[in-house]
Amino acid sequence: MKNFKGIKAFISLLCLVNLVHSALGQSISGHIENGSSTEMIYLYYYPDLMGYRDNKMKEDSSRVSNGYFHFNFDSVKFPRYARLEQKKTDSKNRTTYLGSLNLFLTNDSILIDTKDSLIDARIYNSRVNYDYLVLRELIEPIQKNIADLERKINSDYQRTPEAINSSKEYQSFTRKRLQIANKRLSDVYETYIGSFPDSWISLYAFEKRTRLNEYLTEHISRLYSKLGKHLKESELGTAFGERITKRMLLQPGAEAPVFSLPNIKGETVNLNDYRGKYVLLEFWSTTCGACRAEAPNLKEVWNKYKNEGFDIFSVSLDDIRYIKHEEWLNAIKQDGTGLWQQVCDFKGWKSSVAVTYDIKSIPQNYLIGPDGRIVSENLKGIELHDKLKEVFGF
Repeated sequence: MKNFKGIKAFISLLCLVNLVHSALGQSISGHIENGSSTEMIYLYYYPDLMGYRDNKMKEDSSRVSNGYFHFNFDSVKFPRYARLEQKKTDSKNRTTYLGSLNLFLTNDSILIDTKDSLIDARIYNSRVNYDYLVLRELIEPIQKNIADLERKINSDYQRTPEAINSSKEYQSFTRKRLQIANKRLSDVYETYIGSFPDSWISLYAFEKRTRLNEYLTEHISRLYSKLGKHLKESELGTAFGERITKRMLLQPGAEAPVFSLPNIKGETVNLNDYRGKYVLLEFWSTTCGACRAEAPNLKEVWNKYKNEGFDIFSVSLDDIRYIKHEEWLNAIKQDGTGLWQQVCDFKGWKSSVAVTYDIKSIPQNYLIGPDGRIVSENLKGIELHDKLKEVFGF
């Protein structure tokens, strides 16, 4: 009898949601079966599909009454990324986090149901969120595997003798472990887009795919062509198309865009200063562990080829809001990477250089030839050694 009453209440809520939706265009109604310990549900939502614009994020809240909560919205042109959070506050005003749920706000009457926590909640009555659930079920096991692998690699690194850690063979072994896991994630994103070409979540998956380090423009261009017409003609889809066109100008054989930035002494350094040499244009930041882990490798190739017409030009994407000038200098000193030019304008990811070179993840680099044209990109570890061996013959 209890289950029957629960189902009846659930159906009644769905009917109510549909009535609200017809009047308002967008609503979220939820039910927490054991919700007596939850007083409020908080909603954080963005104006964009990806949820990147933190400065534009808005917050709303709904009181939980008899296990039910509700939000109303105006209609939207395209889905917006959002997150529901479940919290409770005790008599001493201490807040306990109980769970969260990522979802997309669309022109749907979204229904959410869970027994205890939003962590285990299910979303109903929303095609976009149904599509997102499929993607989540595919990628979450792989993401967990990558996170576990990264922890294991870090643990192995701590236990392995330094002489072995610094060897090319060990670095290649470590990098390939992660490459295989990331390739699985890339394949899932691509399979999903091929299966759901007209879903907004495919546009979301496309952006996630392009932020993986293995960003090959020609391949991404073919993947973009699989998206449905209405997605490609959307504001975000159009921006992706323009980005791909721009990236085509950064392919091997293309002339590397020239720029100038201040070095550690405040002197202006120009990429043109390296004409006549092979130069590795490297992007990093003080807080990027993977970037700084590349430092021994960079020092090795710099010392090996510095007298053969090779140099390194490092661009930091540090942001003055988070990293001070002195912290940047200390990182360079600690890593021993002051052997070559280090530059930074402290504008972070909004640096004109990062925008020009379409840097979406770091570490990233471009090998540029003596004629100022791009030779290769994204060379790390043993791959960088192999490429320079090919260039210089030893």
